[in-house]
Amino acid sequence: MRIVSLALFCTLFLVACRHEYADNPDPNHTHADVAVWIEGEKVDFSGDQYMSGLEDDHDHEHDHLHPHLHLHDGIGHVVHQHRPGLTFGEFLESVGFSFEGWEQVCFVDEHQIKKCWPASGGNWRFFVNGKEVMCGPTEDCLHPLFVAKDYVFRDMDGLLLLFNASDTDREAAFREITDDACLYSRTCPWRGDPPAENCIADPTVPCVVP
Repeated sequence: MRIVSLALFCTLFLVACRHEYADNPDPNHTHADVAVWIEGEKVDFSGDQYMSGLEDDHDHEHDHLHPHLHLHDGIGHVVHQHRPGLTFGEFLESVGFSFEGWEQVCFVDEHQIKKCWPASGGNWRFFVNGKEVMCGPTEDCLHPLFVAKDYVFRDMDGLLLLFNASDTDREAAFREITDDACLYSRTCPWRGDPPAENCIADPTVPCVVP
């Protein structure tokens, strides 16, 4: 009787070998992978000025940049959400972006330099979990930047916003966006424990702002 290798078994029976995501143990604490690229440069959100500390953690100059959307421990690509219904635009505003009507969007970088770009012109593109999103939830086709601004986070989303990206830039952005949100939501146990971090989904160790 021929012994079929595990690798061949998995090849033939992908459904049986596919990992299944676990339930987030704290559904009020969800996570998303995010990345923003502007004119070929990735916006780096890993600096201390973008981080939020716990109530008893005074290592950061700003304890909380937003009441319910946080970055922690120098990790700038995983957003922690502590209340349902929050938008990608709220996160962007918490880290220095401002939406000035339909005319322009601006960003104050780590050097306190303000840069602005046309909000409705140029070439904004928005991707959710690898799929480009052009329209809003009511199928009204708004400009991609404003679709991104109004997009409501879901657990384990991968969100990518691009401006004036060449094909090469877009490919680089897709290569770099992570799928680490599931680690902090504890929904992909086959990947092991999340990195040592101050704020993970755990109802016994709540990480919420009063």
